[in-house]
Amino acid sequence: VSLLAAMDDGFIDENTTVDVGNGVWTYAKQRISDGHGGGTYEIADVLAKSSNVGSAKLITKFYADKPQVFLDHLRRWKMFDKLDIELPGVTKPYIVTPADKRWNAATLASLAYGYASRFNLLQLTTFYNGIANKGTMVKPIFIDKIMKDGQILHEAKPEIMVKKMASANAITMMTNAL
Repeated sequence: VSLLAAMDDGFIDENTTVDVGNGVWTYAKQRISDGHGGGTYEIADVLAKSSNVGSAKLITKFYADKPQVFLDHLRRWKMFDKLDIELPGVTKPYIVTPADKRWNAATLASLAYGYASRFNLLQLTTFYNGIANKGTMVKPIFIDKIMKDGQILHEAKPEIMVKKMASANAITMMTNAL
């Protein structure tokens, strides 16, 4: 999620590399680690290895002095909103923001790799489906139609949540990296 923001803002591309060292990095007194080796990673490696260190280094490098720009991407992608679907039990996501008393110097780094936030799997799937759908995020449909006595009572229509998640270039880069 976080790397798409940096791609869309033009901070990183398919040629960007990040040195994750030995897989351990301290940022704002917070120890961040990867469960695998280290070295220099390309963006595709950061994603494939789910590198906490790589994601945190990149996001803090470009957004530390402007976390609101990063958070605005999440807002645009409806990551703050509860999915309005016909299934019970869908939870509202939670993201620590600068307005939250839990925000500190290390929070942005945590957000970069999925901590300091709570998303349900359906929300993450909807996000990645939007990338696969060339940047158009569509609301999940679980009930195609409801019929009674051969008559259609309700028929679901695709509903666009986000028409353009990011630039075509950023979507292509992310698709290729994934």
